[in-house]
Amino acid sequence: MVSFFTGFWSLAIERPFLAFCIALIMLAAVSSICSLVFRMWNRLMRSRNIAQQGWPTNPLMDADGDIIHPRITDEEFLDLVERNRRNMAEHLINGR
Repeated sequence: MVSFFTGFWSLAIERPFLAFCIALIMLAAVSSICSLVFRMWNRLMRSRNIAQQGWPTNPLMDADGDIIHPRITDEEFLDLVERNRRNMAEHLINGR
């Protein structure tokens, strides 16, 4: 293994462009393998999640398994805040 690295560095000194291309190919190979492993892990975890939660999943779930909440306008948000404030006030007054 040591001779490979010393051979690579001697090649890099003699032919830097070729060494750069070899390094890029090695980087692409390693990243492809890591990507494959992580995709397999993601598929396994998503399958477990569906098995535990049941199917169909949450209606707000997209194809990747992320929960996407719908966007609301500022007016709707302010109405929601006001409604929650009133509910909290009623809860404090009634003591429930």
